[in-house]
Amino acid sequence: MAKLSSIKIDSTAEVEGAWADYSEDIKLKIARLGNPSYRSYMRKVGKPHAVQIQQGVMDDAKLESLSKEAVAHTVLMGWANLENDDGSEMHFTPEKALEIFNDPECSSFFQFVVAFADKAENFRKEFIASAEENSQSAADGTFNGEVH
Repeated sequence: MAKLSSIKIDSTAEVEGAWADYSEDIKLKIARLGNPSYRSYMRKVGKPHAVQIQQGVMDDAKLESLSKEAVAHTVLMGWANLENDDGSEMHFTPEKALEIFNDPECSSFFQFVVAFADKAENFRKEFIASAEENSQSAADGTFNGEVH
């Protein structure tokens, strides 16, 4: 039997984000897909296209573009250990995230963010506590949870 606490969601992490390991080095801070900011943003950017959306005739490329914009501004909250190809630190901004999302060679990056953000268990209190514990006990000690 499982305790009720094992299914409780961390409502703060749903909005502010939970850390996810994208690769061995890259960490992403991702909020829950469908969080209040995401829903509000989608309403705002979708309003001019409401008729097309309701009728189901909106161009797939335009819908994907709106989704990427909303995810960049309200779901991906930051990253750590991501640098430019020249080795300089890449600071997080929603605009930079959107630029990466729109790069066809980085399509798996956007897909990872959406998949993580859509999975409820990534925002369970038990999962977040375990992830934080693992980050703090990392052998190299270089990741300190800062958002860049």
